[in-house]
Amino acid sequence: MDWIPVGKLARTHGLKGELKFYPHDPEGFGFADGQTVQLAGTKKKLKVQSIRGANVPFIIKLEGIDDIESARSEERRVGKECRSRW
Repeated sequence: MDWIPVGKLARTHGLKGELKFYPHDPEGFGFADGQTVQLAGTKKKLKVQSIRGANVPFIIKLEGIDDIESARSEERRVGKECRSRW
């Protein structure tokens, strides 16, 4: 299976390691908890712990990013493509 681009990670949200997520197709967007995503340009694979929100940007919590400092290290990749396997 190939990895396909699904959206971009942006700034942090709150203190618990959550990030803002902008899907490429907000209407047809659907992530499931436990789904694996990969940050483009890296081999880093992370599981989606939760995703919430009714409007863009969605708030996404990724496994292993548990505080604002961890989220800030990902935030340095503002505009970083997030890919998933479908």
